Amino acid sequence: MPQETQPADLVARRKAALVASVIGLVAMAAIFAAMRYLQDIKATSVEDPGEALARLSTAIKVLAIGTGFALLSVAAWLFRLSWRIYRAERFPPLGMRVIRRTRVVRGEAARVRAFLGLAIAGMIGVLGYVAALLLWRLTTRLPVLW
Repeated sequence: MPQETQPADLVARRKAALVASVIGLVAMAAIFAAMRYLQDIKATSVEDPGEALARLSTAIKVLAIGTGFALLSVAAWLFRLSWRIYRAERFPPLGMRVIRRTRVVRGEAARVRAFLGLAIAGMIGVLGYVAALLLWRLTTRLPVLW
């Protein structure tokens, strides 16, 4: 029996490349801005350690919110995709555009993939929440550590 495949969608491929490029550029800009901000905090710490501590605390809180949001967003997307696969008993689910030719998996094998996706989504969601919580709590401990 020949394997069923879903053909690649060239528009989806271009869109995925564009999104990945934009995410990469935003990440590079964020890293550059963070490095500059940390240099400013380091310079401030010599003159006013209290102000430097407050600015560092703010930076860590922004990092906590960003990290939590990013990981929870990935977890929600993966959960939604995995749930669609589980209900349809088909991977990729109907209507999903793929960036390369993909072999269609049906039945129990698709449900196993869906279950693994749901488990990974749950782990990423918990990781996002815990990472954000720990980073936020770190800001309350900074005066002790400083």
